[in-house]
Amino acid sequence: MFLKAVMLSESGGRSDAIGDSGHSVGLFQLHDQGYGAGMGDARFDPEINAERATRGLAEAWHAGERAGYEGEFAVRAAYNYSFNPGGGWAYQGDSVVRHYNSLLDQQGLPPLD
Repeated sequence: MFLKAVMLSESGGRSDAIGDSGHSVGLFQLHDQGYGAGMGDARFDPEINAERATRGLAEAWHAGERAGYEGEFAVRAAYNYSFNPGGGWAYQGDSVVRHYNSLLDQQGLPPLD
């Protein structure tokens, strides 16, 4: 669910999304000087884009688990751990939390605390 929330926040689910004046592309908006470094146009391939993002986000999620993070803080911390190191705790983090809560709601589950 966390991965889907990040993807929806980053690209709205569009594999052809382009941001940061062309530096970030694809489903997870892989930056050419970050997780997308050296990938070239492969960043537009949805499977490759998602696989690269998943590795980094999984590492971040597990680091938060080891630190004892829970709920909304766990989601924000995992997103900002290494995937969004330039910030975004408020604006982009809010978007990830909104999408996460929407996904929870669709499954009849309570929102993050």
